[in-house]
Amino acid sequence: MLGLAAFRWIWSRESKKEIEKEKKNVYKKLSFVQKELESKYRDIIVENRRMVAHLELELEKERNRTLSYRNALISQSYKLVEERRILEQERTKHQSRIGDNNQGLSRIPCLDSIGRHQLLLEVENEKTEGSDAPADYLLGDMETDEEDLYMIDHENPHRDVQMAVSILIVLGDCIKKGIDDQTQEHWYMSYIDLLQRFQLWNISNEVIKLSTCRAIHCLNQASTTLHINCSNCKRPMSNKGWICNRCRQCASMCAMCHHVVKGLFAWCQDCERG
Repeated sequence: MLGLAAFRWIWSRESKKEIEKEKKNVYKKLSFVQKELESKYRDIIVENRRMVAHLELELEKERNRTLSYRNALISQSYKLVEERRILEQERTKHQSRIGDNNQGLSRIPCLDSIGRHQLLLEVENEKTEGSDAPADYLLGDMETDEEDLYMIDHENPHRDVQMAVSILIVLGDCIKKGIDDQTQEHWYMSYIDLLQRFQLWNISNEVIKLSTCRAIHCLNQASTTLHINCSNCKRPMSNKGWICNRCRQCASMCAMCHHVVKGLFAWCQDCERG
């Protein structure tokens, strides 16, 4: 019995030593694996931060580029409107001068048709002498210039739709005869779509207003669609009814009578309640 007890004691002590030894080995392996995982995790975090910083830099560059394009479109559109206004003023002044000259010549009964024509040419030469503006530019009834058509044909393959639309708006009916209506409508729609992508709504409406194409000029006269959001879940409403399909509540409720509003109404832009 004494020998058996001694054997058990020795065996238990050796077993404890082996167990402690294995525990130490396991702890070492766990610490090594933990350190390796921590290093990999830190490397992944550093790489992700670098990627995020690079993407933020690229996004900022794209925003600046978009802003510069938008400012360029705005300045070009304003310049176009100003040039058209100046052209209209010059055309009106010149037509009024021609009308005054015709009235003055009609009061001279002694001149025949040839004499009146020569006198009209002399008066026009005196008035246009010293002016840098060409006579064809000042006349009200301008003919289609081949250089303008060449400019439009040259800019069209390069996708410079802004230049083509600018020429159409500035020259108006004078150059309209040399280009078919389908091509004009395609240019106008491409330029308007470009302006709306940059959210230049005012410039887009100004281009539609100044357009000489009948199909484009009637765009603002068509019906307008108004999309509303649910005042509860802030999501777009469907076209089926006045009840939201997601939260199952009425979208537009009157703040006074608490009934559904089915017509036009004014609402708060913060809480979207009418």
